[in-house]
Amino acid sequence: MTARFFPKRAPPPTPASAELRYLALLLFPDGRTHTVDLGPAEPIDQAALRLQEALARRNTDVLAVAQSLYALAFQPLMPLLGDSRRLFVSPDGQLTLVPFAALHDGDHFLADAFEFTYLTSGKDLLPRADGSPVSRSVVVLADPGFASPTEELAQEGEAVAVQDGSAPALRRFFSTPRSELADRPWPPLPGTRQEAKAIQHLLPEAQLLLGHEATKTALLSLRAPGILHIATHGFFLEDSTPSADLTRTVAHFGAVGDAGPARSPDPLLRAGLVLSGASAERSPPGVTHEEAFLVTALELSGMNLWGTQLVVLSACDTGRGDVKLGQGVYGLRRALVVAGTQTVVTSLWKVSDEVTSELMERYYRHLLGAQGRAMALQQAMRELRQKHPHPHYWAPFISIGQEAPLLRAIRSEGSALK
Repeated sequence: MTARFFPKRAPPPTPASAELRYLALLLFPDGRTHTVDLGPAEPIDQAALRLQEALARRNTDVLAVAQSLYALAFQPLMPLLGDSRRLFVSPDGQLTLVPFAALHDGDHFLADAFEFTYLTSGKDLLPRADGSPVSRSVVVLADPGFASPTEELAQEGEAVAVQDGSAPALRRFFSTPRSELADRPWPPLPGTRQEAKAIQHLLPEAQLLLGHEATKTALLSLRAPGILHIATHGFFLEDSTPSADLTRTVAHFGAVGDAGPARSPDPLLRAGLVLSGASAERSPPGVTHEEAFLVTALELSGMNLWGTQLVVLSACDTGRGDVKLGQGVYGLRRALVVAGTQTVVTSLWKVSDEVTSELMERYYRHLLGAQGRAMALQQAMRELRQKHPHPHYWAPFISIGQEAPLLRAIRSEGSALK
């Protein structure tokens, strides 16, 4: 677990003098704890940003960049880790957007030595006491019909209403023209249809929502499927000029160094998914064009996913969001945890849908073999790496939350589960 902090004995920080530092807190099964001051946050954050860029752009110098971050943020922990190989990581700052498996010690990627599971907080390790029955149904939403026929889109009507106080903010958000999304070309994702078919081959009971059935209404109407797999485009809008019309609708959790409630638009309104109808000529009556096909993280947070064991976001940029000091990432991953899902698998950068499809098929095969949710992903990554050595291809996905195998009775690989 890592956190950014101000030195305890330093004078009260000011905007001009504050120096954040990274502290690693190590918790062991036998109750031992250790803390390691990793040093100033600035060089670590900059190294993390460089690695993010090198991974996303398939840079040839990725090994050197990965070694640089390893030396700053992970090597100081090695003497304390001993023989530990299974690590639960709750990072802070820019480290939340880095796959630790892609760090390099000079000889090997850390994927060769460790199994990483990411946590939103330490409470992810505790058994849930919500009492929700575990669902065993499977829903796969993929290959949306971005150029949905006008008549089919019109039949969709208004999207499922949000039942909490966030509805006014959503109306303000969707009433504001957003040419950066509405005018963006959303290319079809034929590889995601193949991905969905491959999953259904392994899980014959899976319900597929493909093409023009992959709508916002269909998604928000779901009630706690056991597995929810979404393969489409994701988006994240960088913070813009503060607006009085769009105020934060999630609670402001005071963190060290915060100057007060944020004035910028809610980050859960700036991250989301693109579904059927993105390129349609018109929208349903009473619904803006963006509202018809964009699903924001805020809307996803209002879903009922208590009892959902796994949500896989097999889409571009679904792991991104606003990095908040001491609070993790505000985006799709946080929204789905708030909605109740036990585990979220999400991506940190854009990868071709063909490569993603191959990784996902391998992932589900290992899940069927009763491997843990993080272990199955790690094994799929290792196999894909033999074909695609650059970590751009095999390291974009991370598993956040519960690690245990899915609660499903396996008869045989590829057969129906009960």
